[in-house]
Amino acid sequence: MKHITILVLLLQFSLVIGFSQGTSCRVENPVFVFNNAFNQRGTSYGDIVDLLSELGYDGIEHREINGLFDLKKELDSKGLKIFADYVKVDIDKEPHYLEEWKEAIPKMAGTGLILWVHLHSEKFNPSDPAADEIIVPILLELADLAMPYGVRIACYPHAKFLVETAEDSYRIAEK
Repeated sequence: MKHITILVLLLQFSLVIGFSQGTSCRVENPVFVFNNAFNQRGTSYGDIVDLLSELGYDGIEHREINGLFDLKKELDSKGLKIFADYVKVDIDKEPHYLEEWKEAIPKMAGTGLILWVHLHSEKFNPSDPAADEIIVPILLELADLAMPYGVRIACYPHAKFLVETAEDSYRIAEK
């Protein structure tokens, strides 16, 4: 019985090896770092980029405008990129997002950047569909700015934020 079990295991192993030799297991999706790991003061963009390159990452996510172009320059020098930028939108305030985005978006043309929009409000509870009538025009305005440059917009769901779940993101995207 012991020999049969070993034989069956060897046969299964051989089949797995045989089937996997003709296929590629390479994942084509980029792997990038969420910048929370680098919120230490005094860490230069050059040091961050060197570490990302050394560890084999494809790039990083950024947060808002400050330092965006300095980081991009460093990343470009190593063949890496900024995949997303974490952008705050507060539907209770004017302007709803940093005005600097109107100038920054055209400068990110061709990068494939995604603006990960996290939405906030003191007037609405998280996941409240009643806020959609305010959210949608703001996101359409951003999308109109971004589309000609290949920059994309995505709602970033986060606990206790206005868009709290993936379902909230989907509902708003549909509108």
